[in-house]
Amino acid sequence: MGWPKQLIVTAACAIASKKEYFCLPSGFLLIRAMSSQDIKLEVCVDSIRSAFAAEDGGASRIELCSALGEGGLTPSVGTLKVLKDSLSLPIFCMLRPRRGTDFVYDDREICAVLMDMDLLRANGADGFVFGSLNPDRSINVEHCRQTRKTCTRTSSC
Repeated sequence: MGWPKQLIVTAACAIASKKEYFCLPSGFLLIRAMSSQDIKLEVCVDSIRSAFAAEDGGASRIELCSALGEGGLTPSVGTLKVLKDSLSLPIFCMLRPRRGTDFVYDDREICAVLMDMDLLRANGADGFVFGSLNPDRSINVEHCRQTRKTCTRTSSC
């Protein structure tokens, strides 16, 4: 089963404080919440049109990327700027330098991620979505620390 090409709704950001969640094999989360008021709905979008559809559909925030059909890549600064001028929702930007399924990045790719982060933050990004793994599929703590350090200089992540 492939991902829908229009919008992918992620549950990862729907978890409010003191809620329980369970990871499912598909990558989606099953969430138990006290009430619907506690749930925040983040919608992944890769176009200006889909961002407006997400806002009209009740999204709490946007996860902006490009090439959603490829799993999502870092979005363009131009798309971010247009959306920041037009939407009332917070926009979190995906930081992913290339296609692929491994999320294993070398130091040059991490350097590109950090540069993209600075550019996106300077152009209004409200936060970022990022992850990095080691070849054995464990979390690459050093890359995550580098990214977090850059992110927390002036922005939320």
